[in-house]
Amino acid sequence: MENQEDKARQYYSVSFAEEQTNFVKASPHDVRDVIRLLKYWKKTENVPVRSYFLELLVIHMWQKKWQRTSKRSGYTMVVEVVNELTNIKEMKITWPDRYISTEYSPLPEKPVLLDPLNPYNNVAPFVNKLNDIVEKSRPLLLKIRKYLPTDHAMPKQDNEYTTVLEIPELDEDSWVDNDETTWEKADNSCGCIII
Repeated sequence: MENQEDKARQYYSVSFAEEQTNFVKASPHDVRDVIRLLKYWKKTENVPVRSYFLELLVIHMWQKKWQRTSKRSGYTMVVEVVNELTNIKEMKITWPDRYISTEYSPLPEKPVLLDPLNPYNNVAPFVNKLNDIVEKSRPLLLKIRKYLPTDHAMPKQDNEYTTVLEIPELDEDSWVDNDETTWEKADNSCGCIII
């Protein structure tokens, strides 16, 4: 594969299908639940990302943030992943515990989410899809905030498990609800939520 051009390398990814499936199946049940929920959102909102991209994003965040704590919740995981999607243009995710990506090829331009089993495969969406992904992620954060039970909000703490997320500080009047599932952005001010 190393001597092949980028276009030819994409065909080799099929040979990793079984290992990719096993990699996702090896994640904990609650992580797979978050993956299922985000795949449902992807399908119902026509978010232009591949399922494998969402799987790897959730698993990566679990390995880097949630694996070390028992204080994770499905809500926290969903909010953090969707928040990451709102910043997708700056995404650069590799798997240094599996390989050193620069030994295989130079990193592509952002966004980058390399396949943990195939360092030549960037599964991140194409640049022309990024604005659509961001536009579909922000309303989801607003909806989560609207329906969030107040007992999920925690006071700010100074430790590694407290996460401050930037979420659009918008009320319903700032968004136009076309059909209960599609929202159009009308304002760009931001606030934050601590979870």
